[in-house]
Amino acid sequence: LHGEVRLTEPGAHARRVVSTGTPTKGSRGIIVDPERRVQLSDDRVGEVWLSGASVAKGYWGREHVSKEVFEATLEDGDGPFLRTGDLGFMHRGQLYITGRHKEVIIVRGDNHAPQDIEATSSRTHPALSAAAAAVAIPLEDGREGLAIIQGVSKPTNAAEALDTEAILDAIADAVTTHHGVRPSRVVLVASRDIPRTTSGKLRRLETWRRLRDGELPVLAERRIDVTSLERPTEVRERLEAFLRD
Repeated sequence: LHGEVRLTEPGAHARRVVSTGTPTKGSRGIIVDPERRVQLSDDRVGEVWLSGASVAKGYWGREHVSKEVFEATLEDGDGPFLRTGDLGFMHRGQLYITGRHKEVIIVRGDNHAPQDIEATSSRTHPALSAAAAAVAIPLEDGREGLAIIQGVSKPTNAAEALDTEAILDAIADAVTTHHGVRPSRVVLVASRDIPRTTSGKLRRLETWRRLRDGELPVLAERRIDVTSLERPTEVRERLEAFLRD
């Protein structure tokens, strides 16, 4: 959230995002910092807000929620807008959707898009599929940690022959290297066991619930103690302070 989008060369460690097009005539779409309620410039990721004749008036019988979601205004009073809950950015007049606001993973004060972490995890071994769920989970010290539930495309009996310990290590190391956050749990499951909606969308929070409640068959798992790790920003701040002294 609030990150900056940068174009990169083919083959670089990046995620391809497909445009959803431009707002239709008579409608308006903007990217907003929902905390400050200010419009963001192009290539900045924020919440997608919409206005126009096609936007509904609200939820039936839920006036309080309707006011918050359907009658949002910018700090300068511009509005009303519908808060879609989607994250995205504008680039050359085109709207790109990157995820959902409520699924953003916040670990040690840093924001992470689950789709980016899932893409990194899935690329670490040819036996892994694109089915993966990255979610924030509570740690014993009260802070939030990162769990990665990664689907294995091989049948269960074939997965047993895999070097699962090496795969778990590879996932943890790749995510740490590319995203600056060490996962506290890495879990391998059969791809077919990761729940999706009827339209094929990944159900991340439901995946975590099933794992937490013992309803998700686990092929292999690694738990990592991350309570003593520092945030990358904390390390950088200490280094800068040392250099100043």
